Amino acid sequence: MFVVTPLLFLSAMTAFLSPPDAGQVFAALEARLLAAQQVRVEMKISAEGAVKAAYQGTLVVEGKQVRLDQTGHFMEQPSHLQVTAGKDAFKFGHAGKLQTATRPRHLEEALWIGLTRMGLLHNLAMLHSGQGPDHAGGGVKDWVRGHNFRFLEEETLENRRMMRIQFDLEVSKIPAGQAILWLDSKTGLPYLREQVVQFPEGEMVVREQFLSFEIKE
Repeated sequence: MFVVTPLLFLSAMTAFLSPPDAGQVFAALEARLLAAQQVRVEMKISAEGAVKAAYQGTLVVEGKQVRLDQTGHFMEQPSHLQVTAGKDAFKFGHAGKLQTATRPRHLEEALWIGLTRMGLLHNLAMLHSGQGPDHAGGGVKDWVRGHNFRFLEEETLENRRMMRIQFDLEVSKIPAGQAILWLDSKTGLPYLREQVVQFPEGEMVVREQFLSFEIKE
């Protein structure tokens, strides 16, 4: 069974940092996801503006086992996307028409760093277009970067206290927009991710809500 554990590193960090550094909290979350034994996320995604999309589904990583299943639509086209991977196996794409390929060496990193920095919708768009998760072969941390991390005023949602970290997004060293990651103050795990992405044809506003975010460390 998955168990949500307290964010021990955060309490230790805040004891030494005055005030706590938003960039370090963000980096610690990424390290925690990459090191976890198991992570299971259920989420709901919406995008409005230059790109319209909506998805709901799960992402589960358990050791070398990866399962992504998201159903919805992308630019008014029905879309049911899947990724399944084991120690060596790797399949991805539209459900019922999955492509088979060599398992990328850095698949988990591409998914988790992609989720925290760019949002999962980017990799869903890749899958919808017939490609695998971006930079799953390596280099995702250098390709997409966050800058100017800062804390916003805390909020309360559903009787849960939320930290909010805002940051600027850069892709291939080019400014790409701004995001706000909401973290449950008790667990330190994501609850909501909001992002505005700039395209030549206009803005895309993305909201990714984590209906559940469970981790075993």
